[in-house]
Amino acid sequence: MPHTRLSKNSPNRNTRIAPVFIPMLGCKHQCVFCNQHVVTGLHEKSRIADIASQLEIGMSSVTKDDPCHEIAFYGGSFTCLSTEVQQEILSLARPYIDGKLAFGIRISTRPDYISKDILSMLKEFNVTTIELGIQSTDDDVLYASGRGHTAADIFSAASLIKESGFSLGLQMMTGLPEDTFDKSVKTALDMISLKPDLVRIYPTLVLKGSPLEGLLDKGRYVPLTIEEAVERVSVLKMLFENNDIPVIRTGLQANEELDTGSGYREGPYHPAFGELVESRIYLKWFLYILDHKIPKAVRSISFDVHPADLSKAIGNKKTNIERLHRYKGGIKASISARYDVPRSYLAAEWEDGSLWMDRKGFVRTYLSQPGWVQSN
Repeated sequence: MPHTRLSKNSPNRNTRIAPVFIPMLGCKHQCVFCNQHVVTGLHEKSRIADIASQLEIGMSSVTKDDPCHEIAFYGGSFTCLSTEVQQEILSLARPYIDGKLAFGIRISTRPDYISKDILSMLKEFNVTTIELGIQSTDDDVLYASGRGHTAADIFSAASLIKESGFSLGLQMMTGLPEDTFDKSVKTALDMISLKPDLVRIYPTLVLKGSPLEGLLDKGRYVPLTIEEAVERVSVLKMLFENNDIPVIRTGLQANEELDTGSGYREGPYHPAFGELVESRIYLKWFLYILDHKIPKAVRSISFDVHPADLSKAIGNKKTNIERLHRYKGGIKASISARYDVPRSYLAAEWEDGSLWMDRKGFVRTYLSQPGWVQSN
């Protein structure tokens, strides 16, 4: 069944993406963090027949009345494949596009495998979105991670993609070897300068079978904790939000190998990592109101959100409520749902006052504070 995504390029910003995974097919590099078999949950190199079968299943529920926005070939680095194999795979999508069951194709690749000739060919075969796995714009981090390219390659490739009329997606990682919170923030700001259409943020995991596992065993790498990763990614996500850039994923897609721990050794994995990030943003929002918007003497306050946002506001296992109760010696706080509170708004009430605040305004104000970037 195709996944539902939000995109500014489709009616009502409600789109369907049909994902097809081609793990390790074509990529000639071995980055320290990579084991695509674990990431996708697949163990054998995909062949054309496998790809065609995935595509057929993914498009089985699509109709002309409810078309798929893009067929997405994920995994590996698509443009590292030979031109012939790229064209053979892309041709599998043509009947669905000609039949108006899909509008285009999305691929993911590396910055150093982008050129005018490659882009020209991709456009001929109906590719509409290109996601670049850039991971970092810090050359020391790129070198330590075995990426095999420089930050200059990232800027060049992204600019060429935009100039050629494709939608641009950028993927970053935080917690790589030699990375710091400040370097991750710098990467996010660099990405913002490239004006991408969408972004993904991944905390680094030590996957079994990856070179990073060897560095871990030698004591040369220490992964982020869940707490550190959630704090970092919450700030990074707010940076993109503040610039109207949609973050379509935070954290790896859950699968059995990650959920059971059989596919990774250590690192900040959680099957609901994105929910944890959203809850952290709400916590920052609550604390901002307590620190800056209400009298210091107030010891009791109620927060209200739209029902669809309640679980995120409360936090996993009610962690946000517990943190509020411990804040500054103890705040009696409640978090409830109200249908009259719009999505992305927060209402607060206390004995002598009340306020409503929209998320965009909070994010803008939070990021304007001095010293908001603090390493963990």
